[in-house]
Amino acid sequence: MKTCAVITAAGLSSRMGAFKPTLPIAGRPAILRLLDTFFSAGVSEAIVVTGFRQEILQELLADRPHVTLVHNPAYRTTEMFDSVRTGLAALPEDCGQVLLIPADIPLVSAQTVRLVMEAEGDLVFPSFQMRRGHPLKLRPHLVPALLQYSGEDGLRGALRALEIPPAYVTVEDSFILRDMDTPADYQALAGVKRDGSL
Repeated sequence: MKTCAVITAAGLSSRMGAFKPTLPIAGRPAILRLLDTFFSAGVSEAIVVTGFRQEILQELLADRPHVTLVHNPAYRTTEMFDSVRTGLAALPEDCGQVLLIPADIPLVSAQTVRLVMEAEGDLVFPSFQMRRGHPLKLRPHLVPALLQYSGEDGLRGALRALEIPPAYVTVEDSFILRDMDTPADYQALAGVKRDGSL
């Protein structure tokens, strides 16, 4: 089954003060590390949603096979869910399942990605210590409802509106919860070794 990933990287990085997708994590830009993880886990294709400083991502990812960039031109005035929808709208027709993750959660493990990919269910989350994180998986037949959703609370609201009980995969991977919104968040992740340990 072909698995496609949608990675949102359109935000202004305003709380960080630096462009998050290109910040180095264990010696590599965060977006490249995340893509490497996804492809090593068996993802077939990745769609990266750009916005702020799109030209940097275009240059960085220009030679990456199986990576498509799509642009959210309204990135300054829209929410992350709008970037999610931009990515979902660009999915190829032969996608059998979809993984969603923001670019600022760069250290999820390949094992976690594989477990989520292999799990049964139309809507699947990884869970660490009873807290759900990323990447979430959904089946393509759910995409039209997400594209049409116009209610509140962004992706969370759209997923609730599906009225589908999610499935959970328990993982020993705290990085499903760890983003880098702020310099302190980044410093905590930047100290991670190349194998993902602290």
